[in-house]
Amino acid sequence: MLLLFGGWILMWVMRPTSAYSKFWQSFTKDTTTKAYGVAGSFTLFYSAPVVILAVVGAIYLQLSKDDSTRRRDGVRVNPFSFPAVVRGPLAVASAAELTCLVLFVALLVWTLSEYLSTKFAKITPAYLHKHQLKLWERKLEMVGTNLGLVGIVCLAFLFFPVARGSVFLRLLNVPFEHAIKYHKWIGHIMMVIWTVHGLVFVIFWAVTGKMTELVQWKKTEISGLSGLFVYIIGVIMWMTSLGPVRKKKFELFYYTHQLYIVFILTFALHVGDRLFCAVVGGILLFLLNRFLRFIQSRRIVDVLSARMMSSETMELTIAKHPSLAYNPASFIMVNFPVVSPLQWHPFTIVSSSKVDTEHLSLLIKCYGGWTLTLKEYLKNADTSHIVEAAVEGPYGHDMSYVARYDVLIFVAGGSGISPFISIIKELLYDIENQKVLAPEEIILLWAVKKSDDLSVLQLITPDFASRLKIDVQVYVTREDGPELEKPQTTASTIIFSTRKSQPRSISGSEGIQNGMLHAALVLASSAGFLFVIGILERFVVYPVDHNTSDVFSRSLGGLFGYIATVIGVVVFGGGTLALWNRLARSDKGVNKKPERMLSTISSQPTHPSQVHYGSRPHLPDVFHAYAKRLQGSKVGVFACGPVEMQRTVASQCQAPRFSYHPLNYDL
Repeated sequence: MLLLFGGWILMWVMRPTSAYSKFWQSFTKDTTTKAYGVAGSFTLFYSAPVVILAVVGAIYLQLSKDDSTRRRDGVRVNPFSFPAVVRGPLAVASAAELTCLVLFVALLVWTLSEYLSTKFAKITPAYLHKHQLKLWERKLEMVGTNLGLVGIVCLAFLFFPVARGSVFLRLLNVPFEHAIKYHKWIGHIMMVIWTVHGLVFVIFWAVTGKMTELVQWKKTEISGLSGLFVYIIGVIMWMTSLGPVRKKKFELFYYTHQLYIVFILTFALHVGDRLFCAVVGGILLFLLNRFLRFIQSRRIVDVLSARMMSSETMELTIAKHPSLAYNPASFIMVNFPVVSPLQWHPFTIVSSSKVDTEHLSLLIKCYGGWTLTLKEYLKNADTSHIVEAAVEGPYGHDMSYVARYDVLIFVAGGSGISPFISIIKELLYDIENQKVLAPEEIILLWAVKKSDDLSVLQLITPDFASRLKIDVQVYVTREDGPELEKPQTTASTIIFSTRKSQPRSISGSEGIQNGMLHAALVLASSAGFLFVIGILERFVVYPVDHNTSDVFSRSLGGLFGYIATVIGVVVFGGGTLALWNRLARSDKGVNKKPERMLSTISSQPTHPSQVHYGSRPHLPDVFHAYAKRLQGSKVGVFACGPVEMQRTVASQCQAPRFSYHPLNYDL
């Protein structure tokens, strides 16, 4: 896989060179390319390696096994856990992430500079005279053209980080919610490049008196009008994804981002089948992932119970298939059709698939319009009726490295405590079953607004919690002292009716989690794409064009590529999934009626070691004290909460003895 990935990167590095240009011209003239045309050559060199990597990676993930006992040997600060940048537009970035970003930008700079140096050398006086251009005008035109090609390099990488459950993310053990920032970085760079690309052409057309090019749709050339369409769609998605808009108008961001279907289509119409096939590998894997998510989101699950933990916090328990395993600190997308048929919201899972085998619990902070409406609906719902929810997920990455540290420091802000609840539950389970060594100490620093949120702590106390030393330090920021603390009340639980036989509700994630099935789906979708595009290229395009690219419509060729991709994913990939599910039904499992209450809540809930009132924790002082006390220990620091809090924690973890792991669910 490493060799194949290195070869794929090398293709992009060599692409702008004159040596590669000579090789490419020689290869595409060979008669073996006639069946698929030059588009087939682009697919072979640029997209096939991606597909093969996905297939081999999925099989590898399925066959690989973790050690039964995870030791703490060999843990050291590494580039992946060292926060090299904690301020600025990149937010918190590790040394490894920063290195990859610099290398990616270097690839783009190299591509543009090499393209221009090669193309500038080929400008001849005869060409300038024939087209009535000045030298600087021709150079300006080349700059615009090659900026567009550099943007295509960005597009080749754009979809990898945004596919939930991606094979590549699982191979690298990069959480999807972290990989989102890579998608943001690449997207920003791509749109800046394409903005300059468009401006350069507008200037070129203006100075040469060819502004009509902007509204022309040419048959065999890349046309300005199609480029205008793809740019408008891209700008809409780009502007609504910026931080201020995404945080204040999340639904606007979410719905405009569904225009990716139109964006891919207009891009295919703009560049044609050849360049589209150069990036179709990432697009196909993303569309397959999205298709699997769509199928899964059609599944309905029963809500078992709702428990009001405090005035703003609710624990929601839903049914799950007994065979569904997920990692701690995973999240799930939930939709309540009775509240809103279109709105989907992510919530962190506070249960453990090892401990809570037949149900799944979420911690919901009720402070927004949708969550408040949901809270009121559940409080007033008729418990004799079945309450249903649509679910998608769970999504999460392997966190076995948690058990490799001597000491764990969890820093949470508000509802940021959710992932730590499931981490502690799973850690306790593994310790009880002698799968991991118990850490010397767990330190939980939790900042909350009000003291009535402390009832959430009872969720992290299984019956065998005495096996761990847990120091819980709570900071109540909006109360001045314990005298203002309201009397503790028993959390009220609403239990709903359920179906006797639960459907295979959220087991639809098998298409992502099952390595063999995922490999089969990728192969089927890719084979379907090759079959459809091969038929179209051989029997529609080639008889007209004969690989000259001078006759057949470029936009129609791009449309063929888009259609082939969709058919490959929906028809061939979907057919393979249907066949797999049909065969799987022959192996009928027993669907037990899910328990309605958590089986692991102790009769004596956890109480904080100390409660501090009136302020947030002063993290520099706190970490300075821990650095002195924990000398010689391998310390893992995990933070989940507001961005500013994570930045402060990251800055304290730049000391060599701390390894920093952010848990950021800002989707």
